[in-house]
Amino acid sequence: MKLKLSFIILLNLITLFSLAQDTVAIFASKKDTGRYQRKTIAFPVLASAPETSLQLGAMVTHFFKLGNHHHITRTSYVQAIGSFTLKKQFQASINHHIFFDREKYVSTGNYTFSRFPENFYGVGNESPKDSQETVSYYSINISERLLRRVYRKLFIGVQYSFVRLFDVRFEAPDRFTSQTIYGKNGGNVSGLGPSIIWDNRSSVLNSFSGAYIELSAYFNDRSLGSDFNFESYILDVRKYYSLRNKKGVVALQAYGTFHTGHTPFRQLSMLGGSSIMRGYYAGRYRDNDLVAFQAEYRSPLVYKEKWGFVVFAAAGQVSPSPDKMNLNMFKPTYGGGLRRVLNKKENLNLRIDVAFGNNTSAVYLNIAEAF
Repeated sequence: MKLKLSFIILLNLITLFSLAQDTVAIFASKKDTGRYQRKTIAFPVLASAPETSLQLGAMVTHFFKLGNHHHITRTSYVQAIGSFTLKKQFQASINHHIFFDREKYVSTGNYTFSRFPENFYGVGNESPKDSQETVSYYSINISERLLRRVYRKLFIGVQYSFVRLFDVRFEAPDRFTSQTIYGKNGGNVSGLGPSIIWDNRSSVLNSFSGAYIELSAYFNDRSLGSDFNFESYILDVRKYYSLRNKKGVVALQAYGTFHTGHTPFRQLSMLGGSSIMRGYYAGRYRDNDLVAFQAEYRSPLVYKEKWGFVVFAAAGQVSPSPDKMNLNMFKPTYGGGLRRVLNKKENLNLRIDVAFGNNTSAVYLNIAEAF
């Protein structure tokens, strides 16, 4: 029944896809004749995921290039999103990815205010489905990263993250008394740390060549205003291959997040979501550490160069520590999807994915590629 409903939703979303281009407003500056033309794209948000059900709202994205060397400086963007869901969730956010002239500096950041009831299943790679309960909260998220290019496409810098969780309410607060759940009463998380990134992707939204390698860390400490002392480490490796004769793109990713100390439940490594391990509810499994791998084939555009398709597969698991990981404990997922061009010059697509995991499936409607 759930799968049948997913395909009914899929058919309706395909119909919406065919109308997508007509709902996009593009405002382009005429002042930069002969150079990169700044543009602002505004369109309604229609998204879907297991965590949100149907999500409605609006998005405005401004694309631009800084400095006078546009041929060697990638496109920057600033984006504002406001949305609400049928599960009584809402969020308002502003995020940016800015390349300064000649990419000497790069700045990325996100500012979000949200109310986001979600399902919580406890901690562990084998948390049972019947342990599900609802937890609701308000959150304020602020993150900023500033990088300096030191060699070719190698960037080194510093990053900061602040999260405030408040008005936290568990549906059944005594259900997980056998587990230590940090952050169940809310609080502040404040962390600072280094970031090292190699990034020679052709585009940050939908790359067809190049690589992205990130090694970064956050040290969350009471001296920075955090209510919890813990450390977070991120390893993210992506590679994009353009196939010969314009036969499409193969995208690969290896991803890991690792935590030590008293990590709040919202900062734990989480398996699932619309970016990696599609098909699983975001946070269906969570623990200190996550390791996941995914591969995706992206077809060339067809039918007036407006439509494309993808197929993908992934495997991942969470564990309390790296030495507790086991090859037999990886959870699989696979699926496919359609793509509809929103803005060809910026490689910006609408995407619809259908994914299947162990006794689970999900339909996603979103903007830009998963990775």
